[in-house]
Amino acid sequence: MKDNELTDVFRYITSERCTELLTELVSIDSVNPFDSEGKSESDLGRHLLDSIKRMGLKAEEQSVGSGRFNVIGFLEGKKNGPTIMLNSHMDTVGVQGMSSPFVPKVSNGKIYGRGSCDAKGSIASMVMAMEALAKSKKVLKGNVILTAVCDEEYRSVGTNRIVEEYKADFAVVGEPTELQLGIAHKGFVWVKLKVRGKAAHGSVPEQGVDAIEKAAHLINALEVLRYEYMRRPKHRFLGEPKIHMGTISGGTQPSVVPGLCELVLERRSLPGETTEGVLKEVQTVVDEAMKKDPDLAAEVSSPFQRIPFEVDRHSSFIHTFERVFKKVLRREVVVCGLPYWTDAALISNKCKIPVCVFGPGDIKYAHSNDEYIEIDELVEAARVYSALITAICS
Repeated sequence: MKDNELTDVFRYITSERCTELLTELVSIDSVNPFDSEGKSESDLGRHLLDSIKRMGLKAEEQSVGSGRFNVIGFLEGKKNGPTIMLNSHMDTVGVQGMSSPFVPKVSNGKIYGRGSCDAKGSIASMVMAMEALAKSKKVLKGNVILTAVCDEEYRSVGTNRIVEEYKADFAVVGEPTELQLGIAHKGFVWVKLKVRGKAAHGSVPEQGVDAIEKAAHLINALEVLRYEYMRRPKHRFLGEPKIHMGTISGGTQPSVVPGLCELVLERRSLPGETTEGVLKEVQTVVDEAMKKDPDLAAEVSSPFQRIPFEVDRHSSFIHTFERVFKKVLRREVVVCGLPYWTDAALISNKCKIPVCVFGPGDIKYAHSNDEYIEIDELVEAARVYSALITAICS
């Protein structure tokens, strides 16, 4: 990867073009349908299809059902070299509390609007990188696949569908990492506790068993896990496991002793931990509580879970990324673990390939009413993406 090769590519990566690409994306409503007002990503997907084709590149859509689809763009090499996948998501969370979420505002080097940070900024930088490589007539031996997916903010049906059909040797997942290199993140297990009591008239509560009261006792008993996790050896990048109560519901009306109470807690898991192991930990605490209280009856299950992610810190892919980053931005990349879950876990687990998470933007502004991203970060991310493609596919 020679300096003049990068110079030819970088001259097409400009603040103006990055701003144009991202403001177009932000102006299109792509709120995930799991939100009550969600429109879906269809309009944004069609826009991306047209944009990629106008670059002279091949693009296609992949149906995921219910009228939703992924967008796949291709920058094809001349020989049978390695393939790198650039993956990010088109959908956003809801816009409640925002005055003009789809009217992008450019001010003081920032672009404001829903999705600007999470994760349309990554998509814009990835598209910018592919466009620059195409315009520079850079000859690649390997291939680049851009996968702009639907539904990451809910069930990740988009990336689940991608890995069924498209293959690659390496992958980069675009999320707001502040241009840090994410090589690990936690998974999570939603643990449902169904606490059964005995309904009775409120005037004679002694004839019933209050399921809400029993659930409260169980919540207190589960506190022991939090202290146990704090005593365990910490993961280098992710620290210790975490647990918190998420939702609780029970009872029918104030004048009735509740016969049922359901709560769902979330357990954030580390690489190497399994759903079965997490459920066993909770079940042990529940069993001990039921031994002490014959009136306590609770069932443990998991309605939803996501696996953790970690890539070998010393793999050739990560070393290549570090070398490319330093060459392009003239500084060392910060290697980190991420506090949030990403589709990297799905790609890593199902494709069995090296994956990392890297993108412009700060996660603390994602999902917020004043969501924004720095334009300079869009440019820097696009340069790193294009240089990484050059290093791997040339």
